[in-house]
Amino acid sequence: MVRRLPLTPVLLLALIAGSTVPIQSSPSASSRPQLAVASPVRATVQLTLVTTDGLSIRRLTDTPGAVSSLAWSPDGRGIAFVHEIRGSRQLWLIPQIGAAARALTALPGDNTSPTWSPDGRRIAFISTRDGSPQVFLMSTDGRGRRQVTRRGAHRTVSWSPDGRHLAVVAARANGADLDLYVMRPDGSDRRRVNSARLLPHPGMMHPAWSRDGGHLAYVSRVGRAEQEVTIVSADGRARRRLSTGYAPAWSPDGRSLALVVSRVGDAQIYITSADGTGSRRLTRGTGIFLLPTWAPDGSAIAFLAIRDGDLAVTVVRADGSGERRLLSTTGDLTGLPLFAWQPL
Repeated sequence: MVRRLPLTPVLLLALIAGSTVPIQSSPSASSRPQLAVASPVRATVQLTLVTTDGLSIRRLTDTPGAVSSLAWSPDGRGIAFVHEIRGSRQLWLIPQIGAAARALTALPGDNTSPTWSPDGRRIAFISTRDGSPQVFLMSTDGRGRRQVTRRGAHRTVSWSPDGRHLAVVAARANGADLDLYVMRPDGSDRRRVNSARLLPHPGMMHPAWSRDGGHLAYVSRVGRAEQEVTIVSADGRARRRLSTGYAPAWSPDGRSLALVVSRVGDAQIYITSADGTGSRRLTRGTGIFLLPTWAPDGSAIAFLAIRDGDLAVTVVRADGSGERRLLSTTGDLTGLPLFAWQPL
């Protein structure tokens, strides 16, 4: 069964089911920028490839259940993802576009949040195989699996672009408050780097690495209803408040971040300089716009747009022009991301 969250004005976490997607293909599709999307198809959610002009749509999976947590391999040839069916969430892999998907895990509990090492040789993920959600590593064929954390309840894991660290979000002993930690891939040298509590809500607690691996942007609560984006160095020694907002995403050149600023019944995407000196609104019109994600070359930004009950992956040029609705999507924000750019 596909799980969905209700829309709430404060957190803006709803993802609303879309319509069935027609399948097309184009021999020249691979030459155009593409996104992988978790797209509704009848009573399932399938992995679908769409070009940024919206002219080519190709379904990559055809299985019962639902896909989520899409993660491209660094070379852009394969995709790891979470496949959920009958209450079990396992990691699957399409080794290259056009190949059949195959299971990487067959473990008890939930197995989520796949993230590739920059060299493409390993995948880090979260597993509840022994009860408490912990971080595991494995090779990309599913072998050599090993546990790298032993304490805490981990929610997310992401590999730094330089391959030197993992960023993890883990709950405190009370189970409610969350903190951001940076550690070596073997679990050593673990240190907390946030100065305030992270927001314990899906879609807001995922930290964003700068392209060089030197900094992280994360979201914490300020006051009763305000969210704040902070940038911290990977060693935790230097941090600065950037802006009110959430869902930060670094530009490929490291000079800017896209983030969401919400008000009652409305959420807009802004582009903010990484040094905090300037900000401009990217999206136009009314609606709820979530989860901005930069194209690998920095020329465009994809995001989720909710308008009149329709949830769709939408793309716009980095200057805010040329907005285009690409494809319906569905799911819940615990299964991020629901769409991802193919690496160059």
